[in-house]
Amino acid sequence: MTSTGRFDYYIDPDHLVREGVCTADNADYIALLYSCYLALLADSPLNSVELKPRRVFGKFLRKLLCTPFKVLASTYSDLSHELLSNLYSYGVGSTTGPFLEDFRDTPIFKEYHEFFLTGRPDLLRFITTFLLFPKKAVLSDPTLEPDAFRKWLDVEMRITSVQLDAQVMTELKHLINLSMPALDRVVLQTRFSNGSTMDGMRSLSSKLSHFDYNVYIDRTFFAAQHGCERPGAVLESLPDPSAWLKARNEAHSCRRESELMFVPKTFKAYRSICKERPTLAYFQQALFQEHVENIKAGPLRLMIDLSDQTLNQQMALRGSISGFLDTIDLSSASDSVSLQLVRSVFPARLLRFLLATRSNTVVYKHDGKTERFRVAKFAPMGSAVCFTTQCILFSAIVLRECLIQKHGRYPFDLLRSPKDLEAFIHDLAMDDGAYPKLQRPRVYGDDIVCDTRVTQRVVDTLTSCGFEVNVAKSFVSSQSVRESCGIYAYGGKDITPLLWKIPYFSGRIPMKCVVALVDLCNRAGDRLYRNLHSCLVNILLESPIEGATWRSPVNPILFTDKREKFGIYSVEPRNWHLLTRSPGIDKSAEDTCEWFQRDEYSCVSPRARKTGRDERDIRVRAEYHKWVVASVKRGDSCGTQSATTYHESVEVVAPQLVWTPAY
Repeated sequence: MTSTGRFDYYIDPDHLVREGVCTADNADYIALLYSCYLALLADSPLNSVELKPRRVFGKFLRKLLCTPFKVLASTYSDLSHELLSNLYSYGVGSTTGPFLEDFRDTPIFKEYHEFFLTGRPDLLRFITTFLLFPKKAVLSDPTLEPDAFRKWLDVEMRITSVQLDAQVMTELKHLINLSMPALDRVVLQTRFSNGSTMDGMRSLSSKLSHFDYNVYIDRTFFAAQHGCERPGAVLESLPDPSAWLKARNEAHSCRRESELMFVPKTFKAYRSICKERPTLAYFQQALFQEHVENIKAGPLRLMIDLSDQTLNQQMALRGSISGFLDTIDLSSASDSVSLQLVRSVFPARLLRFLLATRSNTVVYKHDGKTERFRVAKFAPMGSAVCFTTQCILFSAIVLRECLIQKHGRYPFDLLRSPKDLEAFIHDLAMDDGAYPKLQRPRVYGDDIVCDTRVTQRVVDTLTSCGFEVNVAKSFVSSQSVRESCGIYAYGGKDITPLLWKIPYFSGRIPMKCVVALVDLCNRAGDRLYRNLHSCLVNILLESPIEGATWRSPVNPILFTDKREKFGIYSVEPRNWHLLTRSPGIDKSAEDTCEWFQRDEYSCVSPRARKTGRDERDIRVRAEYHKWVVASVKRGDSCGTQSATTYHESVEVVAPQLVWTPAY
């Protein structure tokens, strides 16, 4: 809506291609994004006072239709960063920063001017949402992967050239030794992850068939050395213990490599991931579970909670009020954890497990050729132990700086046991009223929240260890904004922008995009972005969906008043567009008659379509793995089916019409 009535528009994908806004592959995707972008413009918080004039929408539409998408999105993203980084709570003349003239060329200049005068958080939230809305869009761009590969090589060269400080490494090793008990499990909590492994193996049977013997795993986890079986993890943790024992006496080659791949991150960058071999992935999951349980049982539980990001987010909100807490974010953190650093700071009793499950070589397939690189990094994104290793390492770095800040030196003499370290962490303050006591830090992956008095020392130590601080997402000292674990905070208020996180598509909208659009629609409704919500509802109901089997011109998307259900949230859902059936005889059935005890709707479900039995409830247990192998050995009907098609179930997110309860 405008000040003079409705503003109807249609964005032609072909026009975007002709004007050089995007390529033909991305035209459908960008056209859909721009339709929502214009609707978002009409959801200004100032609409309660006065609607935007029609000319503002017309000018913005012309800008969208003639400016290359990457230029527009980059310009707005940079402007948002400039705005957020110049907001200060104290120490400058204005808490809303210097006046940014670049906003005059945006359709939200009125909102920015009002924010500059008043500092209203709701206006800042809308401004950042508008500027960053297209930031997470992903495009089909063949030039991005070579750029990402060059950056990956640059990181490898950077961490190779790092000279580590021996004293710092000794102190960090001492902290990690106190923080993490030994891995002394007899029965490993092993499992396969849900993702695909090297060579694209995703199903359980394919992973089992490629479960190779690994001598490093055998010696480390099962203590098999020089023909003797020493106390260690029992072989029952393996999918097929007899095959493992047989392989010990046979000639074998131990492959410790992973496949390097690049996937879209934003419209201008790809990120690297690696697919591990099934054997390594299997034991990485076991090591991950051990790390999680040891963190819960040790002193680090006071700083790390891998099941709850909200604790970091709450501290970001606190820091945006008092300025006592800073938030630090790192660039390419997982790729910057070097093997040299891990060897230097992890005690031998922990290090041997980390090295045994590590891929030392990556395989990169591109342009019809295959290259192999021996990597300097410890574990890339894709390794199950990458995340927990980061948490342990960064926690030790922050704790070291807190100890030095309090005692003026690293106090070896005061930290003789894990209880001493736990007492120190427990004594750190958890509220701003305890100032000038040091604030307790929190770590979640590469998201670090720490006391502002140790921030510079933490940054210096991270840099000396080969890491790079992400300046755009790190907020310190008197800056009014804090960011951690996805939340942006300003003056104690949540100003997290709403972003376009829809997977790439071309042509008809695939079901995975429908799921993302429903989520975006509900979040727009939560923020009272009524025009954006209405636009997304129309897209979901009217746009052609890939794989659709219904003939109705309106897509059977469910409206529901229960947030746990898949559908568009509504306080009073009507669902007049859906086929219904009531209690009684199902007259639509020709051969059989069934009785129903509730009203039901026929609607789209995103549930995975499988070719075999649903394994979700039992696939995570090692007992299930052993049952599969035992069934195959017995040669019974179930086992024979298991070996062929029974477990060759490929999850495909596809539109399915299902009967859903009406209440």
